[in-house]
Amino acid sequence: MSCIVSVFLTARICPVLTLLQKDEDTSKIFPTLKHSPSFEGFTHLASDGVYRSFSSSGEVVDYKQLSPAEIAMMLEFFEKHMHSESLQESKKKFEGVDGRNVTDLEQLLHPGPELRPVRFRE
Repeated sequence: MSCIVSVFLTARICPVLTLLQKDEDTSKIFPTLKHSPSFEGFTHLASDGVYRSFSSSGEVVDYKQLSPAEIAMMLEFFEKHMHSESLQESKKKFEGVDGRNVTDLEQLLHPGPELRPVRFRE
């Protein structure tokens, strides 16, 4: 099984699967999303405040619009796993962002290139 959590558009945290297995409190931080049938997809928090589950081919499998408090909790979790510069840059991207304001189904299921993980921006 391959699962990568990609967060903050530019920061990809590879050892997160291991961290998630060791930390039982992550269910309070990471919303439960459906996974791709192959389990080779990953999750990604985009700058619009929507946490999406992607298949390995780039299709959105599931999503959740996050509140500012939920976004802050995710940032806090990754604080110990990111360089301080990357973390500060990420915090700036999410200032004033409320994913619950994203209601367009097209954007939720087919985010534009600027909202997609780096590997799917072409």
